[in-house]
Amino acid sequence: MARTITILDEAQRREFDRPPKFTYQQRKFFFTLPTWANAIRRDLLTAHTQLGFILQVGYFKTTGRFFTPRHYPTADVDYVRKRWRLTGADLERYDGATIGRHRLVILTNFSITPFDEGQRERVVEQAAVYARRQMNPAAVFRSTADYVRSHHIEIPTYAALAGVVTQAFRQVETQMADQLRQ
Repeated sequence: MARTITILDEAQRREFDRPPKFTYQQRKFFFTLPTWANAIRRDLLTAHTQLGFILQVGYFKTTGRFFTPRHYPTADVDYVRKRWRLTGADLERYDGATIGRHRLVILTNFSITPFDEGQRERVVEQAAVYARRQMNPAAVFRSTADYVRSHHIEIPTYAALAGVVTQAFRQVETQMADQLRQ
């Protein structure tokens, strides 16, 4: 497939793919675990897995998305360490396999469907509906993200969602060219 169309500028892309910036009050709210998550946290054996899990739950609760731990704001990491008494917890030890397991547990408990190939096709169809309305790419991107969230589908990365929007615009373009030829 050819290159993805430019939808958001570099700063907007970075903002989309990074965790939100919380105030102290927001940290208190979003890093308070639901009952099911607290039960899981207690069963985790190491402080770094607890730290990563709590941060993932908080960010997912806020945005419906998962983020790379290296992008977690230091203020959030420090707050969770202190609030949950996770002295010495090193987020660098929160490995990919554990992140993946936690992702599935979080999706299941929030009743969210993973963004996979089956969901991708469904989302492309909806993005094409938005594109047919001749909305600009950024508006189609935002509407598609809203659609994904409202249909309880995991919100993917910028690159994945931009790929969906690009595919939708190409489908619409092909359909329009076919209509003109006829």
